[in-house]
Amino acid sequence: MVLYLVAIPLGLADFAVVAKAPWFRLPSVLPYGSFTWPQTSGLITVLVFHLVAAVYTMSITLALCRMLGVEGTERRVRGAVAADGLDSAVAALFGGVPLISYDQNVGAISLTGVGSRFVVAAAGAILILMALVPKIGALIAIVPPFVLGGTLIFMFAMIAAVGVGMLADSMRSQRDLLLLAASLGLAMAVDFAPPALFEALAPSVRILVADGIVVGTVMAVVLNLVLPNKD
Repeated sequence: MVLYLVAIPLGLADFAVVAKAPWFRLPSVLPYGSFTWPQTSGLITVLVFHLVAAVYTMSITLALCRMLGVEGTERRVRGAVAADGLDSAVAALFGGVPLISYDQNVGAISLTGVGSRFVVAAAGAILILMALVPKIGALIAIVPPFVLGGTLIFMFAMIAAVGVGMLADSMRSQRDLLLLAASLGLAMAVDFAPPALFEALAPSVRILVADGIVVGTVMAVVLNLVLPNKD
């Protein structure tokens, strides 16, 4: 907040965007037309990405449970995944993209120590207000990148620290090490590969194999099903 206020007199915040934004606007239902059945390639892509999103949400939920000192029960994890699915369906009705629980939540709770569900509900109400009153959303959108970057540095560092702690508790066998090494190594290889390597592939295939998170998650799920578990 202090950096934001400092950036205003320096001319780093463009308030012309706020002036142009309307005071009130209702979202449109199905702004891009009615529902149509997608092509097979598009359907497979969406299903794979939602599988990745589900795994992503489960990992975040377990990390939050660990931080808050509550048990990461199956009911909690299933509830988080179901909530993301319901939110994505509602967002699609208003022309939005599928929603997902971001790992910034882990970093924010780590930094502030606040994990109350009432705070989360209040934040949700603010987001709804921002959608209905575009001037408020524009006021947030003009925050200079360096202001957000300074906060995100610590947030993502906290996320990494929590993740390392979870991995340290979970790596109990050679199978776990192999699963982590294979999925992480393949994901990093895809992310650092030159983009020209994937240009020969069809767009429907490229969108799947050119994303390290997708490839790593699918690899982890497949290995978890295939590798024998002696436990």
